Amino acid sequence: RNGERIVVVWDRNLKPEGGSPLRSAAPANYADWREQSRSFAAMGAVRAARAILQEGDVPESLNAARVSAEIAGVLGAEPALGRWFLPEEDRTGSERVVVLSHDLWRRRFGSDPAIIARTIRLDEQSYRVAGVMPPGFVFPPPMRLPAGSALLPADVWMPLGQQTTSSPRDSRYLRVFARLLPGVTIGSADSELNTVAERLRGEYPATNSESGARVVSLHEQIVESIRPTLWMLMAGVVLLLLLTCANLSSLLLGRIVARGREMSTRIALGASSARLIRQVVTENLLLAAAGGAVALGLAHGLLQALPALLPPDLLTVP
Repeated sequence: RNGERIVVVWDRNLKPEGGSPLRSAAPANYADWREQSRSFAAMGAVRAARAILQEGDVPESLNAARVSAEIAGVLGAEPALGRWFLPEEDRTGSERVVVLSHDLWRRRFGSDPAIIARTIRLDEQSYRVAGVMPPGFVFPPPMRLPAGSALLPADVWMPLGQQTTSSPRDSRYLRVFARLLPGVTIGSADSELNTVAERLRGEYPATNSESGARVVSLHEQIVESIRPTLWMLMAGVVLLLLLTCANLSSLLLGRIVARGREMSTRIALGASSARLIRQVVTENLLLAAAGGAVALGLAHGLLQALPALLPPDLLTVP
């Protein structure tokens, strides 16, 4: 809900020297951003991982994501079954819990509602199932990243369990997502985080001397890399539409010319030019309405099938 307020927070490299100016965040920097900023309703972090599901006869390699408990507040999404992680479960040494994607729950567990609180095996370790997300829930979002490995939509989510103060500040591996408070703009949030980053540069010059911050709309982050592809598709659609309109215009003009004798007869019988024009316009409007209704039906069906028709690498990175 209110997806327009979800943003991605990057560590901005002040001296990229030909590399990407945006990079992942160090856990300690992420903790300081979260504690010292006032522009966000919630801020959470995610780290890509892999997991081997050892249930049944055939093990399966899964896309996993280690996420902080705050991610639930950032996304504003509720599990279809059970619950999300509790803050106390997002600590090193706490009980291992996991949240399943709806697709994995349906595919490997037969949509069994009794899965909640059941123990499953991942990577030779036992995890208690806390919840199942609703169908269509995708996180991390499929997007090309300015630097580092790709984040792919996860099959399972596990607590990050990261002691953020123990990792060095130059060890950057967290992707940070946040939800803006109502009324807060991306520009003001970016300015505030850069003020925090400037303070950290003074406190930790050895690791943070070249670190700033950058706040980007999640929508902008997702579509940025595929914008050229979308513009090419749009140009192709517009060109096809123009060609279709030109062909239809030629057909309609030919039809009117072919009805020349009919029109002459009508005029001879006393029909006015305005009446003939109204007749032609009405006929064309009826034809356009019928064609538009059929087009809307086809468009609705194509939108439902579009995810399967798109190139597999349109939104993801190999």
